[in-house]
Amino acid sequence: MKLLVFFALGLIFGCSSVTNSIQNRIASDVMTDISDSKVGYGTLQCNKVRSSCRGEEEYTEWEQGDGTLGCSCSP
Repeated sequence: MKLLVFFALGLIFGCSSVTNSIQNRIASDVMTDISDSKVGYGTLQCNKVRSSCRGEEEYTEWEQGDGTLGCSCSP
């Protein structure tokens, strides 16, 4: 019975983090489409944004309210 409870809790918390990841990906795509900036959320996306940022563009990082990394590269 305890194993079932732990499994259910793991499933719930696992799904909520996946949902947050999907929300961040959608937000990143929308922000990139409506602005001249490249936007990313999380370490992996921010590494990609940083490496694609050219010399004349400004790379910025910040911490989201939920503790995840946010970043942008803008002209």
